[in-house]
Amino acid sequence: MNKKLLQLVLATILISLSAATLTAQNKFKAGYYLDNAGQQINGYVKNVDWKNSPNSIDFRITPEGDTETLRLNQIQGFGIDGQVDYVKKTFELDVTSDNLNNLNFSKDPEFETRTGFLEVIVAGPTSLYFYENGGLREYFLSQDDESVEALVYVRYLKDKKVASNNQYKQQLANAMKECSTLSFSDFENLSYSRNSLRKLFENYNVCMDPNYVVERKTKTTTLLNVNVFAGFNSSSYNVKNAASARLGGDFGGQTNLRFGAELEVVLPFNNNGFALYLGFAKNGNFESTITQELSSVNTPEQEVTLTVNTVNMPIGARYYIPVNPDVKISLEAGYHVDIVSEISIERAVTANDFNTTNGSYGYLSIGAGAKYKQFFGRANVDIGKDPFAATTFQYSSDVPSFNFVLGYQIPLIQ
Repeated sequence: MNKKLLQLVLATILISLSAATLTAQNKFKAGYYLDNAGQQINGYVKNVDWKNSPNSIDFRITPEGDTETLRLNQIQGFGIDGQVDYVKKTFELDVTSDNLNNLNFSKDPEFETRTGFLEVIVAGPTSLYFYENGGLREYFLSQDDESVEALVYVRYLKDKKVASNNQYKQQLANAMKECSTLSFSDFENLSYSRNSLRKLFENYNVCMDPNYVVERKTKTTTLLNVNVFAGFNSSSYNVKNAASARLGGDFGGQTNLRFGAELEVVLPFNNNGFALYLGFAKNGNFESTITQELSSVNTPEQEVTLTVNTVNMPIGARYYIPVNPDVKISLEAGYHVDIVSEISIERAVTANDFNTTNGSYGYLSIGAGAKYKQFFGRANVDIGKDPFAATTFQYSSDVPSFNFVLGYQIPLIQ
């Protein structure tokens, strides 16, 4: 199968599967919304597994009914049963950057008044809310369902180092001082994170009300997997030399064994649809010998052998599309770096051999695959692959390359 045909097949698969995401990835789940009169309307909410706090939702009265888009000004809140709840609040949001490259020299927050949906992490007499939009992330305290208070955490620059304003610790110590079972260390060692804050709020609510029931939502979390795989790599080399066409040659194609492993981080939004991967792979050595004509009467031809030995390190992003609870389709794109162990051209007669044992080069790769439970298969086409780009010589070769692997996924964090 030639390179153009492979690219056409994969492009068709990518377009078809991308269209399938409109119906496969985000499904309507049993839930509700609160209208502006406070009345709860039960039905089905489209589960987008929001990373950023939403401004609207898609809602149906029945699973297959008409879809109604409800915006921020139309409802007071919404939820998906057993997974997530959002409430509309007006709050003060700290808009200072937490990006290490854009930190301020002031430790003070810069507040802007906003109205939006806050995710309910802990609901009770004392509630914990969360808001995220772009690079802005803030936790909020609310007692007895009154106005919300931003929990202040600001990173800033001081004496050319990163310092932090941990005002949230004192805020919570003051708000929870009536609980005798919480100690100074509970606040001093408190991190500005979902799990740490949630545990503190739950403990405080239980302390103040022994009948308080802790409810945990099953919102998706970051997953870490190890993927091991083996398969084959098919590639061909038509080598050119800018100085002399006689120094090049068409060495044809070969199919060799491919094996490797990768770390895959599944991101905690969009129903765990997106993942990042970083891996290692090894293809079998490419070695091909051709016969080349010479102008000498005594030696009219010679054998020329091309050897390519590299180690592949891919990094990229993957998108999973669920078909059913056990089957997923995957689309991926990445940047691959090949580290050269050996590239050589050896001629039996003439002395202008070529050999290098170091260097690296990069290229793009796109692919598609399928996953059944923990087993998967993937096909990839490499774009712009040229091992000679790792050298300073005048050789080049646009290498059509196709990979297919089968593998097994080992969950590390679930």
